[in-house]
Amino acid sequence: MPEIKPKVVIILGAGASQDAGAPLMNNFLDVAEHLLWSGKLQPEDQKPFETVFKGLASLQGIYAKSYLELDNIETVFAAFEMAELLKIQIDLETDISLTQAIRKLIVVTLEKSIEFPLSDTFVSPTSSYATFAEAMSQTTREANTDITIITFNYDIALDFALFYHRVAYDYCLSPKPQSNGIRLLKLHGSLNWVHCPHCDNVMDWSFGEIASAMPMRVLASRAHAFKSATQAMPVTSWLQNEFKHSCGQPLKPLVSPQPLIVPPTWSKGEHHRQIAQVWQRAAKDLQDASVIVVSGYSLPETDHFFRYLFALGTMGQTRLKRFFVLDPKMEDVSPRYKNLLGPLAKQRFQSNPCTFQTFASNLEKFIRFP
Repeated sequence: MPEIKPKVVIILGAGASQDAGAPLMNNFLDVAEHLLWSGKLQPEDQKPFETVFKGLASLQGIYAKSYLELDNIETVFAAFEMAELLKIQIDLETDISLTQAIRKLIVVTLEKSIEFPLSDTFVSPTSSYATFAEAMSQTTREANTDITIITFNYDIALDFALFYHRVAYDYCLSPKPQSNGIRLLKLHGSLNWVHCPHCDNVMDWSFGEIASAMPMRVLASRAHAFKSATQAMPVTSWLQNEFKHSCGQPLKPLVSPQPLIVPPTWSKGEHHRQIAQVWQRAAKDLQDASVIVVSGYSLPETDHFFRYLFALGTMGQTRLKRFFVLDPKMEDVSPRYKNLLGPLAKQRFQSNPCTFQTFASNLEKFIRFP
């Protein structure tokens, strides 16, 4: 009879990647606008950024009769997608769609915001994720626990830290397990995932492949030569130059692989086929979880997708032992989670006003099985 391991699910939001330098949802557009006017963008990135902010200016007209939180990147992304779906014309003179433009803005802003420290002449993980990955490495070696990480973040700071500290993980993009390690479920896509238009599959460009294909030592040495203490990791541009899809079909001329960035809306539209496997696995692991820990995810009122995923995913027979929510602003976050939870989960609910760095430094304390 196979050994049954207690299951722990860790849910990470934008607050976790903030320690790595990633902007939060409510200041993402400010950071992007600063990049636009700083002169730091490549010429090919300038137009998508300008298109997004022209589209955002057009959306201001809704305030006469309605209200949207247009300082929030997820709200703007959702509005652009819905406008395309409903064929509502936003008056722009451009040959690039608003959803294409905002995906590009998200990718470029993340890659330019997250700077990886340099260790000697090699790129190393950001501080908080390095702490988390080290603790995870020890936990997976010593504890008899099945661990799943669910994240809403597109960036690759966590992925790289786990790879760097030799923590095996599986994105669960395929029905068959690709690793015996932890599961890393990125519900909104990732900078190193690509959708193939030929076979309709989503493939990841693993960090093993990235490390062998890309001269990270050379990049780090170059950064040292310019007396820089950090180094950006432009995975998407490497992806476009180096990625070879396993189906073997060539892409059309002038078409390069683009990262899979799924809009944070309830109706995932065409995207549901592409990463439904990831969402299904997330629901199953929530169903089987004995311990759930949430860090850096404030459960915004607009995120109906996660509310339904959580509600349906926790219908299983496994008795939830502990439900931790960790956030520096617990006075705002705690009531939202209490409204989400049923009677049993409320009895197990514990809150802690701590940052992701504190969680990473005390990982075993929070995820240990009672």
